[in-house]
Amino acid sequence: MIKVRDQMLSERIRCAICHTDINMSTPVIQSTINYGLICPTCMRLFTQEEIDIILNLFILYGGYFGQYKRDKFSLIERLLEIVEKEGKNFNIETSNMKLLHLALLHGITPKEFNQSLETFLKD
Repeated sequence: MIKVRDQMLSERIRCAICHTDINMSTPVIQSTINYGLICPTCMRLFTQEEIDIILNLFILYGGYFGQYKRDKFSLIERLLEIVEKEGKNFNIETSNMKLLHLALLHGITPKEFNQSLETFLKD
């Protein structure tokens, strides 16, 4: 609650990763990257390194974890879209970051993303 000219305004506090509402009694950690709060679910789901990467990608490209439906994500389709857009300027590192960002938007964890890539590369 924020007091403004003798009125109390309610301000929603959301997780910097998944945008879940956080109440004041919920144990949270504060990110050193953007000073956003991380909810207990995201703290359990991701390592500190993954949290840092995720927050950097969301700062760079926007969005939040699970913003879109998971079943709407196709690794191969998204990879082909990125390759097509980049054309001759294709950069594997940048494309990998964009692909991971898209996966995160669809609620796919970095671990699941890496497993999908490994499966894709084996086939």
